[in-house]
Amino acid sequence: MAYDPLGQGAKVRPSSSVTVGLGGEVHLSRLFDLYIECDYVSRNFRLEVDNKRANSIFHYAQKVKHKYVDVPVMVRRYFGESRSFYVNVGGYVGFGLGGINKVEGGFYNPSNPDVEFTEYGGTIKYEPDPLWDPEYDLYYSRKVDLGVVAGGGAVFAKFLVVDFRYGIGLVDIDDDKGGFKNMVLQVALSVPLTLNPIE
Repeated sequence: MAYDPLGQGAKVRPSSSVTVGLGGEVHLSRLFDLYIECDYVSRNFRLEVDNKRANSIFHYAQKVKHKYVDVPVMVRRYFGESRSFYVNVGGYVGFGLGGINKVEGGFYNPSNPDVEFTEYGGTIKYEPDPLWDPEYDLYYSRKVDLGVVAGGGAVFAKFLVVDFRYGIGLVDIDDDKGGFKNMVLQVALSVPLTLNPIE
């Protein structure tokens, strides 16, 4: 993403979050399944600026937690007679649920770093940016995200699945921020809810 609201050379850093959901497989053949999920996810990031100005440093930090319901649809290819390893490839559609926007900022002297910065924040909304917002909300142009996803995983003891997945958004979710697309690296643990173990 290329998000720099202040034009100060901001650095955007990813943040971790927790994902929960349910998934199911439709058997296509001995080695191929159609895999569908419905997940509650939070796509988080932190934006930071620390620029020196004369005898002081300008500090700005923004934490964003953007919540979605994602529906990935993938083709899963298993390997081996026991179907213990697999790879996934497919796409997803994400529906924005809003979120939280927190900001802190101010100037400080390097010789006195123990300073309390001004803190403010708001929510995430899906509408055009206003000229001024006293609530410090964060505005996005699009509520729906589309992307591609790929990864793989392993089945342990036929009752535990470890899944690794990387998703790349194909939609600029905000026209005013320039190149603002979601990217997610996901590691998941799941337990098959079946009457019989995975075969």
